[in-house]
Amino acid sequence: MKDLEKSTYFGEISGGEYTKVQEVYFIVRECIDMVAHDKDAIIKLIEWQKDIKWKIQDNPPARDTRSRTEIMEAAIGVSKPAEISIRNPENICNKGSGTGKRRKSKRELAMINADKDGRTCTFYNKKISPNEMHNRRNCPKRKDAAKMKSVAHI
Repeated sequence: MKDLEKSTYFGEISGGEYTKVQEVYFIVRECIDMVAHDKDAIIKLIEWQKDIKWKIQDNPPARDTRSRTEIMEAAIGVSKPAEISIRNPENICNKGSGTGKRRKSKRELAMINADKDGRTCTFYNKKISPNEMHNRRNCPKRKDAAKMKSVAHI
């Protein structure tokens, strides 16, 4: 295991220290297994463990006073920038794999669409500009003609 930080009940522990903590657990577990069948030995083990705990509480080890950010900067070797200059892209297209084509900008697409003739409205047989974008089915003049026809029948 490299010198990475592990999150435990005790907080953040680096790799070398983490293996030492595992060793302590293992030794304590072995001691418990050895005396599990003898009640007097268990009581004695509990007293020894309490003595060790009190000694540690009287003289606690020094803790790392660095913040989490400082620890990460030391591990990576780069400090956090004051201002973030890189932003996420506006449009992300996750569908499909590589199309082999480059993505065109909105300006390019507008220029391409401006060159197109547009649809033909077969209701009155004329080419429609790309801005209007209708055909016979959704032609506004057809709807107006249908209204006029229904009014004329009344």
